Amino acid sequence: GLFVNMLINKGYLHGERIFPASLIERMEIPRTTLAARSGLTYGYGLSNYQWQRNGIIFHGHGGDAHGYLSHFGYTRINNSGYFVVITAFNHRALREIRDEIENYLVKSQPPPGPPARFELKKTTLVKITGKYRNATSRFNNSQHFMSIFDEGGTLYTQIGDNKKAELIPVNASHFRRQNETVATTAIVVADDGKTYFQNNNGNFFKIDK
Repeated sequence: GLFVNMLINKGYLHGERIFPASLIERMEIPRTTLAARSGLTYGYGLSNYQWQRNGIIFHGHGGDAHGYLSHFGYTRINNSGYFVVITAFNHRALREIRDEIENYLVKSQPPPGPPARFELKKTTLVKITGKYRNATSRFNNSQHFMSIFDEGGTLYTQIGDNKKAELIPVNASHFRRQNETVATTAIVVADDGKTYFQNNNGNFFKIDK
């Protein structure tokens, strides 16, 4: 509880500064990825990542080992947070507990309005649409393929045979999903000339011209 309280207050605890605010911000905001260097502030920082609950941003992290699961999270929209641990290696149970806690914490908070839809140039659409392959894999070396395509003026992504998902432009290189209130994805050209798609759930590069 004290640690979460300190994070919510950007380094203050019981009226005393424990860490500089700049250190907390460095923990929360990614800096080194292509997405971060393009100006995207959403993502995985230093052992601290972001997610959205009913359109409201939470920060936090989880831990696991044989016999337990844990997670902490906090939001500054109403300066609330939590820490939970269960003595069972049951991700579904932890997910359901987190759902209940987070829904309770923000039940009276209306989500912020999403950024306006940005109109992409045709040259940008040509550059980013096509077939992509995963550039990294967390637990194995299996290959996954994703398509980005324009369907009636609306952008979609689709991984394999999964359901397509709308990709809403926020600016020329940043995007969000329908239920998101901030940009969470970047599509950028790296120094090697490849076009990369990056967000919390994937890191892909374009494999066709």
